Amino acid sequence: MNCKAVYTLLLAWCYSLTTVETQASVVFRTEPNNPRIYLEATSGTYVCTVNAYDEDSGEKLTQYKLARLPDANYFTIEENSGVISTSERRIEDSVGTVFNLRVYGVLAGSTYDMSISVEVSRQNVYTPVFENAVYTFSVFEDARRSSYIGAVHATDQDIDDYNKNLEYYGVNSSQFIVDKSTGNIFLKEPLPEGAVEFDLTVVVSDRGVPPFYNNISVLIRVTSLPAPNDFCNAFTGEKGTVCWKTPNISDAYDGFKFAYGRDGERLTNSEIVPASLIVRDEACAPVDGAVVGAKYSFYTWTLNGTEKSQRSVGGKFVASPNSESFLLTGENCKAFNVCNLVQPCANGGKCLWSGELQFSCECADGWRGQKCLLQDLCPTKPCFNNGQCVYLSHQTFECRCDESHYGDRCEHADQCLTSPCQNSGSCTKTDDGSFYCNCTESYSGHTCDVFDPCLTNPCVRGTCLREASSDSGYICQCPEGYNGSRCQYSNQCIVNSGICQNGGTCFSLVNSYYLCLCPEEYTGKNCESFNTCVLDICQNNSTCSFVSNNKYKCSCISGFYGQECQHYNLCADKPCLNGATCRNTTDSFTCECLGGFYDRLCDRHDPCFENPCERGGICTAISDWDYNCTCSPETFGKNCSYVNSCKLEFCKNGATCENTTLDGSFTCHCPVGYYDRYCTKYDPCVSSPCENGGTCNNVSSQEFSCSCPLGFTGKTCSFIDPCVSNPCFNDGRCEALSNTTFNCSCHPGFSGEKCQYYDFCINDPCGVGGTCCLTFDTGEVSLVGDEATPFRNVSNFFTCLCDEDYTGVFCETALGACLSRPCLHGSTCHLQNQGFVCSCPSSHTGILCETQLPCFSSPCRNGGKCSEGGAHYTCTCTTGFTGNTCADEVLCPSERTQGVSGSYAWPSTGYRGWALLPCALGPRGQYAKRRCGATDDGVKWESPETSNCTSKDEGYATEQLKMLKSLTSDPANMGPDDVANVATVLEFVFEFSLRNKQIANDLTEVVSNVMDARESVLKISQSRNSSSQRMVGLIGNFTAQAEVVEGSNVTLSTKNIHVVALDTSENVSDITFSPAFLDTNNMSMETDATIVIPSSIIQDNSSDGQRSVQRLEFAAFNTAKFFLDEYTEESTDTIVISASLTGRQIDNLSEPVIIHFPEASPHRNYTCRFWNETGGYWSTEGVDTVPTIDNYTECHTYHLTSFAILMDPSPDYRVAAIHNIIQTYITYIGCGISMLGLTITIITYGLFKCLHGDKSGKILLNLCVSMLMLNIVFVLGSQKGSHYGREICMTVAILIHYFLLTTLMWMCIEAGNMYRVLVTVFTKYTDYFMLKRCIIAWGIPAIIVGITMGVSLSNYETQDEFCFISHASTTAFYVAVLAPACVIILIDIVVFVMVSRVIMKPRFTGHINAVDTTITAAQVRGAFTVLVLLGVSWVFGPLAINEAKLVFSYLFCIANAFQGFLIFIFRCFINPEARAAWLQLIRTGTFKRRRGPTVPTTTSSASRGESKGNGALDDSKRNTMVLNGNVWHTDKYIQRSHWDTANGCEHETLNGHSNGHSNGHNKKHLNEKYNGVNHNSSTKSRFSKKDFTQL
Repeated sequence: MNCKAVYTLLLAWCYSLTTVETQASVVFRTEPNNPRIYLEATSGTYVCTVNAYDEDSGEKLTQYKLARLPDANYFTIEENSGVISTSERRIEDSVGTVFNLRVYGVLAGSTYDMSISVEVSRQNVYTPVFENAVYTFSVFEDARRSSYIGAVHATDQDIDDYNKNLEYYGVNSSQFIVDKSTGNIFLKEPLPEGAVEFDLTVVVSDRGVPPFYNNISVLIRVTSLPAPNDFCNAFTGEKGTVCWKTPNISDAYDGFKFAYGRDGERLTNSEIVPASLIVRDEACAPVDGAVVGAKYSFYTWTLNGTEKSQRSVGGKFVASPNSESFLLTGENCKAFNVCNLVQPCANGGKCLWSGELQFSCECADGWRGQKCLLQDLCPTKPCFNNGQCVYLSHQTFECRCDESHYGDRCEHADQCLTSPCQNSGSCTKTDDGSFYCNCTESYSGHTCDVFDPCLTNPCVRGTCLREASSDSGYICQCPEGYNGSRCQYSNQCIVNSGICQNGGTCFSLVNSYYLCLCPEEYTGKNCESFNTCVLDICQNNSTCSFVSNNKYKCSCISGFYGQECQHYNLCADKPCLNGATCRNTTDSFTCECLGGFYDRLCDRHDPCFENPCERGGICTAISDWDYNCTCSPETFGKNCSYVNSCKLEFCKNGATCENTTLDGSFTCHCPVGYYDRYCTKYDPCVSSPCENGGTCNNVSSQEFSCSCPLGFTGKTCSFIDPCVSNPCFNDGRCEALSNTTFNCSCHPGFSGEKCQYYDFCINDPCGVGGTCCLTFDTGEVSLVGDEATPFRNVSNFFTCLCDEDYTGVFCETALGACLSRPCLHGSTCHLQNQGFVCSCPSSHTGILCETQLPCFSSPCRNGGKCSEGGAHYTCTCTTGFTGNTCADEVLCPSERTQGVSGSYAWPSTGYRGWALLPCALGPRGQYAKRRCGATDDGVKWESPETSNCTSKDEGYATEQLKMLKSLTSDPANMGPDDVANVATVLEFVFEFSLRNKQIANDLTEVVSNVMDARESVLKISQSRNSSSQRMVGLIGNFTAQAEVVEGSNVTLSTKNIHVVALDTSENVSDITFSPAFLDTNNMSMETDATIVIPSSIIQDNSSDGQRSVQRLEFAAFNTAKFFLDEYTEESTDTIVISASLTGRQIDNLSEPVIIHFPEASPHRNYTCRFWNETGGYWSTEGVDTVPTIDNYTECHTYHLTSFAILMDPSPDYRVAAIHNIIQTYITYIGCGISMLGLTITIITYGLFKCLHGDKSGKILLNLCVSMLMLNIVFVLGSQKGSHYGREICMTVAILIHYFLLTTLMWMCIEAGNMYRVLVTVFTKYTDYFMLKRCIIAWGIPAIIVGITMGVSLSNYETQDEFCFISHASTTAFYVAVLAPACVIILIDIVVFVMVSRVIMKPRFTGHINAVDTTITAAQVRGAFTVLVLLGVSWVFGPLAINEAKLVFSYLFCIANAFQGFLIFIFRCFINPEARAAWLQLIRTGTFKRRRGPTVPTTTSSASRGESKGNGALDDSKRNTMVLNGNVWHTDKYIQRSHWDTANGCEHETLNGHSNGHSNGHNKKHLNEKYNGVNHNSSTKSRFSKKDFTQL
C-alpha cells in the first residue's frame, strides 16, 4: 500500500472518530427485526416499520427517505411514520433473494442512515388455530401481582418457521398481561374488591409474510379458594414425589388436583388427592415412570365441589439418574417430613423422621443398609460341612471351610490329603470334588505309575522309536530333507525346492540354514524382490535407493521433487509475491494469495477487497491500489462517506435546500408563508385574512383565528354588529335583524335603508320655472337651515329641471347668454354683465371647464404626492415605492448571508417588511429575521437578527475545514456536486476566517485544492451552482473585510492562491505586487509576474482635500480554472492577477496600470485580457498588449479587475471563423449525399445474391448499415437545440458512440477479410464466418457502451453544444472512444499498406522473365477503393495541428463526410457486377444470382452440348489459366481478380478446402511448370471446373 493510500485511510479514520463524537447517538430499529416480503407481493404490501431515535434524548427521527439504490425501486417509505411497503413493481425474484435498502432520517438538521435487508420468502398460507375452543381459568381474590393464571396455546400448519413464529397479545383488559412467546397469562394488577369474573381476549399472530391473526375469549373467574404455595419435590431414579403444605382454608374442602407435564408439553397426567389422605397438613402425589434427564413441571388446584382455585405453579425439576439418592427441590423442603416425601425405607423397613430432612430406617430380618435396600442371605445358612457364613454385600456372602473341605459352600472333601500321585507327581483338586496328578517327564497314568520315553514326543519331526540300547531309550526316524538326533534340522534346498525365486541358486548350510545366489536385477533372501534401481528410473541426477520388492526411493537434488525426481520445484524460486503461499502442481505451481491480492503470482491487488465504499457505494478498482466508489445520488466523496441531504428532497413546498456540513446537515430556506424545519407548515396569516384591523393568530397550516376589534366578529372579522356604529342617519332608530342586517325606522320626510334620503321636493323649491326631481348617491350633503331641524346628513339632494327660459339652482333666473349651455362637463352657467361665467367642478378648469385637471383622479398611489404641470402630472413617491404612479414597491433584493448561526437565503422583501427564515442550526421552531429598511439612497437590508438561533464556534468551523481538506486532498476524483458542496460549507465558515488566521489559511488551502480539480468538472459545477464564482468571491470578501492594522498587511499563500490586503494610508509611491506560491515543500516560490499600481490612484484626494484611509487588495491565482469562458476554449495554464481598492470603482485612469506576465511557451502569440465578472468571459476592452522581448508580455490597463494572458496554440496559422462555417456546410452536405449513396448501396447489395452471396458482400452490407445509422443520428440529433431535453441529448450521445464504434469495427473486419483474401490467399475454411464477425462488430461496441453507461450515465451528459460522450470524464473518453478508434485505424493502415503492395506488384505478361512494371488505372482504382473501405482517411484528424491544421481539417472533413458516397461510387456505380445485376432486373425482371457475365441458355440438349463444346474451356486449360494468373498476375487476373476483390469478390482456393499441405503442393507444382515441365495430368487430378469457377 502506498503512502497516499495510507494517508487517505488515516484521514477517513480520523473523520469517523470526529463524526462519532459530534453526532447524536441514534438507534435504528425495524419491526419486525428481520423484514421479509413474499413472492408476487402487490403494490402497497406492508414490509416493516423503521423507528429511529436519539438514545440520549429519546427524540425521534423524521423525514425518512430511501437511498436511490437499485433495490429501492421495489419499495416506498412513508416520510413521517417510517412504514416501508412495496411499490408498483411486483416482487418477482426467487425465494431467498435479499433486497438491500438504505434508509435516511433527519434529526436536528443532521442526516443519519442505516442499511436494511428484506428477504423474499414464501407466502404465509395458514392462520394459527387455538387448541381449545374455550379457555376458563380461576384467580384467587387476594392473588399478588404477576401471579400465574393459565396459558393458551395455538398451532400453525405452515412449513417455514418464519410463517409460524407465534406471538400472543392480550386485549380489552388492563388487569392481565399475556406473555408473547408462551401464551402464559399473568395478573398485572391486584384484583379490585367485589370482582367476580373477567373476559380477556387473546390474539395470536404467526408473524408470517404477511402475518395472519386469530383470537379467542378467555373467562377468568375470581375464587376464594387459596391454592397451595409451599412445595417440595423429590426424585429418585424413575420415581418422583411432589408434596405440598395444605393452605389455610377455614371451610371444608374436598382435596386437591395434581397434574404434571414433561419437557414443555401440556399437562398430560392428573390425579385427585382427597382430603382424607392428608397427613399432618401435608399432601403428596407420585410421579411414576419418569424419564431420566427430562424436565418436569407440576401444578395443583384446591377443589371444593365444582369450585376450583387458581392454579399454583409447584415448580420444575429434572429427573435424577441416581436411584440410590434423591434430589429435593423447593424453598422450604426442611419443613417437610422426609419420610412422607421420599418414603426412603424399602422392603418393609420402618422410617423414623428426626427433623430437617433427617431420618433412619428399622430394617426387617434379612435386610441391611440406610434405606433397607441390601439383602443379607446368611440367616438362610447356605454353608455345608460346618462352614461359617460371612456377609459381604447385597445378596453376597462368603463360606469359610475347615481344612478337610473346600468349595463355595464347603460341599467337597479334599482327596489330595492322602497323596495318591506316584513317581514325584503332584496332586491337584478339581471343582467337582475329584483330583488329577501332574506327572514328571516320561511318566504317565492316573497316578503317574507308567514309564514311556516317547511319551514326551522328543522328535521334532519324524517317528519316535523305543530303543533300549540308546542312551535316551529312543531314536528318531527322520523324513527326507531332515537330519539331527531329533530330526530338528532341515535341508531347505530340498524341503522347499523353489525357495530361491527368479532364477536364484540355492545352497544348503548347516543347522537348516541356506543361501540364495540371485541374478543382478533381483535381491532379497529368496531373490524375491525386483531391484527397480537397475532401470535407472530416478531422473535429473538423483540417487536411487532400493526399499523393497518393486519399491525404491529417489533422493532428489535441490530443486527437484516427485517419485522419480521428475518435477522441478518451481516454488523454490519463491515466485509468489506479497506473502502468498506457493503450491507445486503438475509442471507448474499455484499461489495461494493473502486477502486482497490475486492473479497468478499474487502481484495484483484488489483495492475493493475490504469494500472501502460506505453507505451502499459500489467499489470499482481502477488500478491495483486505487479505486472509485460509485455512490448513490445522495452520497459523495472518495468513499461515499459524505451525504448530500438535499438530494433526498427533505425540503417541501418549493423550499430551497442548502447543505451546511458534509455529514448530512442541511437547512431548508422556505418560500414566503412556509416555515418549520422542512417548510411543511404554512402560515395562513401571511395573506392577512383578518379584516377590519383584526389580529391573525396561526393555529395550524390550514387554520387561523382572528382577534377582532370591538364591533367586529366572524372568522375573518368581516361581520359587523350593524347597530354598534349607529348606522341610521338623521336620528333614525336602528333595529338589528341579524349579524349582518338591520332596519332603520326613519322620521317623517326621510327614507332609505339608513334614513339617508330626504324628500326635498315636499315644499316645491323649484318655483314656477322648473320641476323638482330628487337625485341620489350624491354623497353626504349638510343642510343649512333651521337649527332645530332634527337631521343633518343625507346622501341625496334635489335638482330643479328648468324650463328653457330659466336657469339657476332653483330655476329662479331667466336665461340670456346661458341659453345655449356653453359650459362643459356639468359645469354651471352664470349670467354676468350681458355675458356668462362657468362654475367648473373640481375635476376641470378653463373658461368653459373644457380642461381636466391631471391630479384630480389621484393617480399617485401609496401616499405619493401629485404635482401638476399643465396637462401632465408628476408623482413624488414616499420611501419604499417608485414608478410613474408610485405603484411599484421597492424591494430589498434576495441575497445570501453567512454568519456564526448558519447560512440564510433571504427572499426579496418589500420596504419595512420582515423576512423570516427557520434557524439554520436550530433550535426547531425558532426563526432568524431581517428587516428591509431605508437609507437616504433608498431601501436597504438591515443586519439579520439571529439571537434566537444556535450559533457555532470556531472549533466547529475548524472541524468542517478539516473534513474539507480531506475531501479535496484528491481533487482529481472530485465531481461537480463535490465542488458545489465545498463552496457551500466554505461560505458557512467564512465568518470565522475574519477573526482566526488559521481558519483563514485552511479556507484558502481548500479553495487552492479545488483549483486542481478537472477543468470540465469545474465548468459543470460553475454552470449549475456558480461554485467557482462563489469561491473567488470568498477570497475577495476576505481581502476586503479582514482586519488590517494601519501601515501593515495581511498575507495568505498556498499552492494556487496568493492574497495580500495592505493599508495604503501613508503610501505616496507606486506599489508593486509579485505573487509567490508555495511548492510541494511549503516553500515560497517567486513568480516573474508583477502588477504596478501608480501612486496617482492611491493619492486620490477627497473633495475636502483630505486623504481617505484606503485598503489595496491583491489576489493571484496560479491557474485560470476558476475563470472558464463558457463560449471559448481558452488555455487555463496562466496566472490570474486581480487588484482593487476597497470601496472604490477604478476605471478611466489617466495613468495605466502596468502588468508583466512571463510567457509559458516562447514564440507564441499572447493577448492581455481582463475577466468580465458580470458576463463571465475574457475581454480585451480597455486592455492593451505591448510587445516586449525576453519572453514577457506587458499589459496596460486603465481599470482594475482580474487580468491574465491567454495563448493561441497555433498563432501563425489561426483558422478563421469563415473556415469553420465552410467546414460545417461541407459536413452536412457530405453526410446528406453519403446517406443517399449508402441507402442505394444497401438496396443494391440487399436485392442481388450475386453481390451479397459471398463474405465480402455481407461485410460491406453491414458496414453500410452502420455508417448510414451513424450519419442519420449525427445529422438529426447531434446539435443541441432549445427543444432538446437532457434525456434526448444523452440518448443521441449513446447512439452516436455506439454507431461510431460499430462503423470502425466493420472497417476493421473489412481489413481482415482483405488481408485473408489478397495477402494470405490460401486460407482455412471457417465455420460460421459471418456470425462470428457480426457478434464481434455489433457486440463489442455494445459491451463498451454498456460498461460506459453502467459506470455512470453522466459520462453522456455534456455541457457542450455537441451531444456526445462528455469530456468531463477523461477516463471514459480515452478508454471508450479514443483508444479503440486509434487501435482500429492503426490496423487499417497496416492492412492498407500490405494490400496495396499486392495490388501494385509488377504484372506477368505471359512470357518467361517478361514482367510489366507499369501501374494500370485498375490497380490505382483498386488501391483507392481499399483506402475508402478501410477508412484510412480518418487519420487526417490527429494530424490537424499547427501548420497543417487548415489543410488536414479540410481533408478530414471532406474524406469522412463523403466516405459513404465514395463507397457507392466504387462498389455500385462503376462495379460491372452491380450494373449487370440492375440491367438484368430492368430487362428481364429477374434477379442475378451468380457472378460473371450473363450466358444465354436454351432448353435443348443439343444446344447445351454445343455450348459446352464451343463456349467452355476444358479443365486443363482452365486450370492453367488460373495457375498462371494466380502466380504471375496476368493482365486478366489483375484486372479481374484484384478489382473483384476490392468490390467484394473472394477467390477461394480448392473450393474453400485448401490447407497448408495443398498450399505447399500447389506452389511446388507451379515451380515445376515454370521450369518447363508439363503436368496436365496432375493438374486435371487437382483442379475441377467448380474450382476454377470459384477462383
